[in-house]
Amino acid sequence: MKQSRRWLISVSIVILALLVVGSTESAYAQGTPHVTLVGRAILPPDAFADGPSSGNEIGQKTVNGAPLPFPSQPVGSTTAIIRGEYKGTWLLMSDHGFDTSAHAGDYLLRTYTVEIDWHTASGGTGVINLDAWKNLGDPNNKLKLALKAADRQLTGADIDPRSIVEVAKNDYWIAETKLPSLLDIDQNGDITRAGLLTGFPAGTTIEGMGLQADGKTLLLAIRSGSKISLATFDTVSLSLTDSRHTYTLENGSNRTRGWLPINDKEALVIEEDGGAFANAHFKRIYLIDFSGGSGPVTKTLIADLLNIADPDKIATSDVFSESPKAFGLSNPFQFAYDDVSSVYPVDGSTLIVINNNHFPFSKGRNGQSPAGTEAITIKLDKPLNLQIASPAN
Repeated sequence: MKQSRRWLISVSIVILALLVVGSTESAYAQGTPHVTLVGRAILPPDAFADGPSSGNEIGQKTVNGAPLPFPSQPVGSTTAIIRGEYKGTWLLMSDHGFDTSAHAGDYLLRTYTVEIDWHTASGGTGVINLDAWKNLGDPNNKLKLALKAADRQLTGADIDPRSIVEVAKNDYWIAETKLPSLLDIDQNGDITRAGLLTGFPAGTTIEGMGLQADGKTLLLAIRSGSKISLATFDTVSLSLTDSRHTYTLENGSNRTRGWLPINDKEALVIEEDGGAFANAHFKRIYLIDFSGGSGPVTKTLIADLLNIADPDKIATSDVFSESPKAFGLSNPFQFAYDDVSSVYPVDGSTLIVINNNHFPFSKGRNGQSPAGTEAITIKLDKPLNLQIASPAN
């Protein structure tokens, strides 16, 4: 009888332990840590800039209600955001554009300078204003490739930009994933150096790149299959290190975006599935620590983009002219786009997050018309240790 009682007590302890573990996992899934929406702004999907007609190679009359081809160049497909040249401005960079590079031979690769009038609890228009743009080009044939455009302006058919950093005043480095390669770009948007990465096996892509705190070393996330390795590239000696660290995906089919070092040992990373709105199940920002000798980096969840508190009802403000029933606007707010492309800190506790709308292929929150370029600022529950490199003057 005593043995039976002991056995029952042991089983009860095991069950209680399992319940405790289960409740911990549930709390994690339900939105820990706490993140708050503090700003929102939108660039409409039909924002265009001067340039030649585009979308002629898509081969459809309409996509999500948008008539094709376009009379000029759409200002969308944002794959990266960094601080602009002037105070209060931001620099956006486009990726290959449209749905695939095969359809993007008339889509000019550009950087766009914008000002963002955030709508916050205190007001604001929620408008992203376009100030200027620069075409990316290869007039001196640094790529050693035949390009789609006769004047050697770069198009989405040529390369696929993923990240951009400013290493020195008006000296930018771009990581593109089609070749893959690193490109040194001058203040006019022209390539000054290329062909700096060689020897990668077929199927290798660059998922992201960022500038480390020393102002000269690039952190590269290099993917092959479901494995992501981290390497560094010295922009002075032009040398690539062997991979010492790896990033472990929460799901092998997930992908990463952003890849922004914030000090000499930590970086921000967006990990996401490819689903949108009701089909989006995983959109998260992690803080990773790559200071260890080798092996997998340490990951700490800092924001679940599908569970953002909006106590001030910023997302449902009348300034956005959206139906209150549009997906993900009610509290909690959800940034549930299929491609959450970039993250950048405003300060130690506030992050900008932006989507890539692949105009006109990604649908907006109403599930019918094309998505715009949406930018949000979110407040973290714990401050980051920011030591972002500033370009030399």
